[in-house]
Amino acid sequence: MAEKLKTGDMIGIISPCYAAEENHYDKSIGVLEAKGFKVKKSKNLSKNTYGYSATEQERASDFNDMISDKEVKMVLFGGGWVG
Repeated sequence: MAEKLKTGDMIGIISPCYAAEENHYDKSIGVLEAKGFKVKKSKNLSKNTYGYSATEQERASDFNDMISDKEVKMVLFGGGWVG
């Protein structure tokens, strides 16, 4: 069973469906940080290898990096549309 998030916990953000503009998540990150959470962006969050997203390998790497990072307590998925 997953533990409840606590103030100070790290939330990882990935974008498995589309390349986010560089500052796309700034407002959301600001809200999370104001609530006392730390935020870690995936390394390919804004990469658009295909013109709309990172490669499958890059996106899978972002996911695998976040779930294997012992500091990251939750992974937040951004996106959801590829077109």
